[in-house]
Amino acid sequence: MQASINVGQRKTAAFGLRCLVAMIVCGALSGAFADSPTSPIRLVDAHTAGLIPSGSYQIESRLYPSGSARNGAGLLVGISVGITDRFNLGLGYGGEGIVGRGRNAEFNPFPGCMVKYRLFDENFFLPGIAVGFDYQGYGGIAKESTIGYSGYLYKSQGFFLAFSKSYLFAKVIQLGLHGDVSLSMEDIDHVTWPDAVTGLDIGITEMVSFVAEYDWGLTTKDPTAVEPDPPYARPQDGYLHAGVRLSLTPGFAVELDARDITENRSIATPTENGTIATHKIGWSREIKVVYTSQIKR
Repeated sequence: MQASINVGQRKTAAFGLRCLVAMIVCGALSGAFADSPTSPIRLVDAHTAGLIPSGSYQIESRLYPSGSARNGAGLLVGISVGITDRFNLGLGYGGEGIVGRGRNAEFNPFPGCMVKYRLFDENFFLPGIAVGFDYQGYGGIAKESTIGYSGYLYKSQGFFLAFSKSYLFAKVIQLGLHGDVSLSMEDIDHVTWPDAVTGLDIGITEMVSFVAEYDWGLTTKDPTAVEPDPPYARPQDGYLHAGVRLSLTPGFAVELDARDITENRSIATPTENGTIATHKIGWSREIKVVYTSQIKR
């Protein structure tokens, strides 16, 4: 009899403990949600569900290593405008060899363009959801002879569907969880399935935040793959990008990014004897500068 009472007491205590934990978590999340800031517009490359507010514009400049050893560093400049609180437009253009040594300067074959619309705002239970199209790739220009298609080392997202959910803990630490599914138009003759990116942002203080994303590489052909190994859809060989963002003022931020930390991106290069050699290009360091302001009327 005593044993049954003890079992019942333990069950009651366990149930009460679960209820207490649930109330604490719900309280923390409700507080987090109530004060949760908006999601960042991007992580390193990937879109989130965040948008530029209506009547605002954002200028983003990137300095990055060239996709070719012949050229100096690359420079990419883009501008995005908040048409409404749910609709953004953007344009971008740049090239390689603009910065650094070397006589060669090679501009991007086409300008980047971006259209983004938020379908649903984030709420207590559901993430924010945005759809759009982005025709700007990253990592430098590459040729079909080196990566199997004409475009960028890291493909433009093309059509994308982005999800974001943000939390604020103890009114200090911001945590944002993000993911998107995209269908790039680069190499579309051979790749007709989507890619995926997952990532997060962590706001340590109002000034310092950390961003990271993992591109699953489902649409990227590995030139080092030898049949019968599959040349595509190898998520274990995806690309990890991360960065530290310093918000020096509410409208001005500098970001230091590391691209392909796991060094999985490979290219093929011709040799002097006419054969093709493949090698990992290694991780790279990039600088991003972002300025956001209201359009004066």
